[in-house]
Amino acid sequence: MKLYMFVFLCLIIFLSFLAAGDITINEFYYTTRTSGNDTQWIELYNSSNSDINISGWKIGTSKNSNNAFTIPAGTIVNAKDFLILAASSDVMASLWGLVKNVIEYGEAVIIDKTGDDIHFFNSENTEIDAVWFGDGGEMGATNAAHTVSFGMSLARDPDGKDSNNPSLDFTERFPTPDHSNNFTGFNQSTWGKIKAIYSIKKKLFGF
Repeated sequence: MKLYMFVFLCLIIFLSFLAAGDITINEFYYTTRTSGNDTQWIELYNSSNSDINISGWKIGTSKNSNNAFTIPAGTIVNAKDFLILAASSDVMASLWGLVKNVIEYGEAVIIDKTGDDIHFFNSENTEIDAVWFGDGGEMGATNAAHTVSFGMSLARDPDGKDSNNPSLDFTERFPTPDHSNNFTGFNQSTWGKIKAIYSIKKKLFGF
């Protein structure tokens, strides 16, 4: 019985490590007009054919997982689907119309606009994924993705591509939170709404 239990536990651990490689930081938006981080967000993508529970996993802008935001219990990224970690769920709702698949981290994660690194850890504090851009933060500028212009995001092309070289994996795109980075399904009214919201927020709040 003890042997079976040991094998069973080893299998669970092995499968969890396999699943971990299927979750990547797929896209992130960091540009703001203020010193705050209200409009920033990070998109995760599950490239596998199975749902993955990421309860207790962490994300932050430090190699030290103790400084990272802990993802709440009961958080699941569905197969071939996305999850948004955002500074403000209200902004995601008002600016992008997203109310599902959004978890708010508040000020626990602040991405430096001149360049930074984002680290994603599993529940054992093992780093699952890392991306860096600009001056690269703790990772340095080597292989860093380029910075982007205001209003644009850095996104993997295609979704889930991971060579461990952000300069090759990430490109500047119009933000597509909770959609594939190749998404082209915005209709005319959606584009008009996005432009109008940007215009209003620029005037009122300076983002």
